[in-house]
Amino acid sequence: MAHRGIRFQRIKPAVEAVLANAGLTLCGLALIGPQVDDGAINLPFPISTGQWTDHSFQARFRADALLRPQVKRFREWLVNQATTTRDWLLQHAQSAERSHRRARTPPKHEATARRGRKPAA
Repeated sequence: MAHRGIRFQRIKPAVEAVLANAGLTLCGLALIGPQVDDGAINLPFPISTGQWTDHSFQARFRADALLRPQVKRFREWLVNQATTTRDWLLQHAQSAERSHRRARTPPKHEATARRGRKPAA
């Protein structure tokens, strides 16, 4: 099978290519959250269409390794990153759901007009 296009070994140049309108990339949302928030990168599908899964990454540390300060700091950083990503996803999913409900609910004057009544003045 012929390999076409550019392949990146690291996410940073891939995201830079997307920002330069040179294509697309598949990556975890945690890696592009700030660019999504500021509108620099658009997602092909709303976050609300995603599925939560029970499949997740796990990091396991031996009890004796957690006695080392650098391992303990790394574990704390990793937990913090996971919490930040989860909160970001929840915020965007809830925001998308609220927008979806508002889009489905017509303003009151439209609803009364459709039922054959004149809208209230």
